Amino acid sequence: MPSPEELAREKIDKLLSDCGWILRNRSTINLSSARGIAIREALLKDRDEVDYLLFVDGKARSGASRTAIVQQLRNGRLRRKTEK
Repeated sequence: MPSPEELAREKIDKLLSDCGWILRNRSTINLSSARGIAIREALLKDRDEVDYLLFVDGKARSGASRTAIVQQLRNGRLRRKTEK
């Protein structure tokens, strides 16, 4: 049986993917493969690990931007660029 963390990750992965984000593991990072890349279990400079690190146009998003994106995902408001 999947753990609560695994279930949450599956849900978040689906939400990000449905919104057009390309999901990558930290072993398969290619920031130029798409405009929006979500790296799972990314390592930060101080070796801390985060569940997801979001990149847009090859640049990591600031804390405020990440918080806004996660909130929009939770509320179902984040959509692909082609949706309105």
